[in-house]
Amino acid sequence: MLHGCVGAERTTSPPWPRRTFSLRAQTLWSMIRDEMSANPGPNPYAPPIDDAQPESLPTAGAGYRDQGTRLSLIAVLLGVLVVTSLAAMWSCLAANELVPAIFAILEPRDVGTEGLDVLSASSTAVYLVCAIAIGAFLVRANHNARALGGPEHGMTISPGWTVGWFFVPFVNLFRPYQAVKEIWAVSQPERSGPLTAWWALWLIMSLGGRLVDRVSESAETWDEIIASNWLNFAHNGVTIAATVAVFLVVRGLHEIQQQHASGLRREA
Repeated sequence: MLHGCVGAERTTSPPWPRRTFSLRAQTLWSMIRDEMSANPGPNPYAPPIDDAQPESLPTAGAGYRDQGTRLSLIAVLLGVLVVTSLAAMWSCLAANELVPAIFAILEPRDVGTEGLDVLSASSTAVYLVCAIAIGAFLVRANHNARALGGPEHGMTISPGWTVGWFFVPFVNLFRPYQAVKEIWAVSQPERSGPLTAWWALWLIMSLGGRLVDRVSESAETWDEIIASNWLNFAHNGVTIAATVAVFLVVRGLHEIQQQHASGLRREA
C-alpha cells in the first residue's frame, strides 16, 4: 500500500521541475554559444604560430612624404630674395655715387628715402615668406627622418622644436643647427654637407642685420650715410650667400631622404 502510494505520487507528480531545468540548460547553452560566436577563441586545429615573428611588419618608411613640390616653391622664393638683394645692392651703390652731387644742395634730413623704404619692405616680406616655407620644410623633414629610423639614430629634437629653437634667445645661436644636423645624420651620418657653411652665413646675416639697422637709424651726416650704405651693401652680399647655402641644405636634405626611403622600400 505504501509502495502503491509512492508509485501513485510519482505518476501523478507534475512534470514542471524537469521542464524548468531543461529550459534553463537550453538558455545557458544558447548564451555560451552566442558568446563563443561573438568572441571566437583560437582554433585548436590550427598550426602553431611562432611568437617570435609578428604576423605583419610595418611598411619601410611608413609616414614618409616626398617634399619635391615644396622644394620647388622654396627655390622660386629664394630666387626672388636674391633678386631683391641685388636690387638693394645696386641702390646702395647708386646712392653713394649721388651723395657728392647732392651734398652742396640738400641736407641729409631732406633726402627722400621712399624708394629705399619700399625696397626694404619688399625684401622683408619676401624673407618672411621664405622663412615660413623653409620652416615647414624642416618640420616635415624631421617627421621624415623619424619615419626613416630617426629614433634609432638618437634623435632628440621634435619636429616642432626644429623651428621653435630659432625664436629662443641665445639658444638660437646653436640649437637650430643641431636640429638640422640630427635630421641630416639619419640618412647620411658620414658627412654633414653644407651645414657648417650655411649656419656660419646665417649667424653673420642675422647679427649683421641688427648692426645695419642701428647704423642706418643713427646716421645723420653724409659720411655716416655713405658708411651705412656700404655696410648695407655688404650685408646684402652675405644675404645672397646665405640664401644659396640654405637652398643647398634643403635640396641636400630632400635628396638624401629620397635615396634613403627608396633604399628601404627596395629592401622591404
